[in-house]
Amino acid sequence: MTAIDTPNGMAEGTLDGSMAEFFKAQTRSSAPVMVNVRTLKRFPTAGCARLEATLIQDGVPTQQGSAIPFVIRYEINLCRDGRPPTEGIDLDAASRVLPR
Repeated sequence: MTAIDTPNGMAEGTLDGSMAEFFKAQTRSSAPVMVNVRTLKRFPTAGCARLEATLIQDGVPTQQGSAIPFVIRYEINLCRDGRPPTEGIDLDAASRVLPR
Protein backbone atom coordinates (compact mmCIF):
# COMPACT_ATOMS: atom_id res chain seq x y z
CA MET A 1 0.00 0.00 0.00
CA THR A 2 2.95 2.30 0.60
CA ALA A 3 3.86 2.22 -3.10
CA ILE A 4 0.32 3.36 -3.95
CA ASP A 5 0.56 6.28 -1.52
CA THR A 6 4.09 7.54 -2.15
CA PRO A 7 4.66 10.25 -4.79
CA ASN A 8 7.43 8.24 -6.49
CA GLY A 9 5.33 5.05 -6.44
CA MET A 10 8.02 2.92 -4.78
CA ALA A 11 8.37 1.07 -1.51
CA GLU A 12 10.75 -1.48 -0.06
CA GLY A 13 11.00 -3.53 3.08
CA THR A 14 11.36 -6.98 4.58
CA LEU A 15 8.64 -9.59 4.32
CA ASP A 16 7.72 -10.99 7.74
CA GLY A 17 5.09 -13.09 9.43
CA SER A 18 3.53 -16.27 8.07
CA MET A 19 4.15 -15.31 4.42
CA ALA A 20 7.89 -14.95 5.08
CA GLU A 21 8.01 -18.27 6.93
CA PHE A 22 6.19 -19.99 4.06
CA PHE A 23 8.61 -18.46 1.54
CA LYS A 24 11.65 -19.53 3.60
CA ALA A 25 10.31 -23.07 3.92
CA GLN A 26 9.96 -23.30 0.13
CA THR A 27 13.45 -21.94 -0.62
CA ARG A 28 15.18 -23.67 2.33
CA SER A 29 16.97 -20.42 3.20
CA SER A 30 16.75 -18.57 6.50
CA ALA A 31 17.90 -15.28 4.92
CA PRO A 32 15.42 -12.39 5.09
CA VAL A 33 13.01 -11.95 2.18
CA MET A 34 13.31 -8.44 0.79
CA VAL A 35 10.41 -6.82 -1.07
CA ASN A 36 10.61 -4.02 -3.63
CA VAL A 37 7.35 -2.63 -5.00
CA ARG A 38 6.92 -0.06 -7.73
CA THR A 39 3.84 1.45 -9.27
CA LEU A 40 3.54 0.68 -12.97
CA LYS A 41 0.25 2.48 -13.59
CA ARG A 42 -2.25 4.49 -11.58
CA PHE A 43 -5.90 3.82 -12.32
CA PRO A 44 -8.52 6.62 -12.47
CA THR A 45 -10.05 5.37 -9.21
CA ALA A 46 -8.16 7.02 -6.35
CA GLY A 47 -5.89 4.64 -4.47
CA CYS A 48 -5.80 2.00 -7.22
CA ALA A 49 -2.71 0.98 -9.20
CA ARG A 50 -0.92 -1.77 -11.07
CA LEU A 51 2.07 -2.78 -8.97
CA GLU A 52 5.20 -4.77 -9.69
CA ALA A 53 6.44 -6.66 -6.62
CA THR A 54 9.89 -8.22 -6.53
CA LEU A 55 10.82 -10.64 -3.75
CA ILE A 56 14.53 -11.30 -3.25
CA GLN A 57 16.19 -13.79 -0.93
CA ASP A 58 19.90 -14.59 -0.68
CA GLY A 59 21.41 -17.91 0.30
CA VAL A 60 19.00 -20.25 -1.46
CA PRO A 61 20.65 -23.67 -1.83
CA THR A 62 20.92 -25.31 -5.24
CA GLN A 63 21.07 -29.01 -6.09
CA GLN A 64 24.77 -28.53 -6.88
CA GLY A 65 25.47 -27.46 -3.29
CA SER A 66 26.00 -23.75 -3.87
CA ALA A 67 23.79 -20.92 -2.60
CA ILE A 68 22.33 -18.29 -4.91
CA PRO A 69 19.94 -15.35 -4.69
CA PHE A 70 16.35 -16.19 -5.58
CA VAL A 71 14.22 -13.52 -7.25
CA ILE A 72 10.56 -13.66 -8.16
CA ARG A 73 8.66 -10.82 -9.77
CA TYR A 74 4.94 -10.46 -10.30
CA GLU A 75 2.38 -7.79 -11.14
CA ILE A 76 -0.95 -7.16 -9.47
CA ASN A 77 -3.79 -4.67 -9.78
CA LEU A 78 -4.61 -3.47 -6.27
CA CYS A 79 -6.53 -0.74 -4.47
CA ARG A 80 -5.76 0.70 -1.06
CA ASP A 81 -8.73 -1.25 0.39
CA GLY A 82 -7.16 -4.57 -0.71
CA ARG A 83 -9.53 -5.23 -3.60
CA PRO A 84 -8.69 -5.06 -7.31
CA PRO A 85 -9.74 -1.96 -9.28
CA THR A 86 -12.88 -2.32 -11.40
CA GLU A 87 -11.44 -0.50 -14.46
CA GLY A 88 -11.40 -2.87 -17.39
CA ILE A 89 -13.43 -5.57 -15.63
CA ASP A 90 -16.73 -6.71 -17.09
CA LEU A 91 -18.56 -6.92 -13.76
CA ASP A 92 -21.60 -8.61 -15.31
CA ALA A 93 -19.44 -11.41 -16.77
CA ALA A 94 -17.46 -11.73 -13.52
CA SER A 95 -20.66 -12.06 -11.48
CA ARG A 96 -21.69 -15.07 -13.58
CA VAL A 97 -18.37 -16.84 -12.88
CA LEU A 98 -17.67 -15.99 -9.26
CA PRO A 99 -19.40 -17.92 -6.46
CA ARG A 100 -21.99 -16.03 -4.47
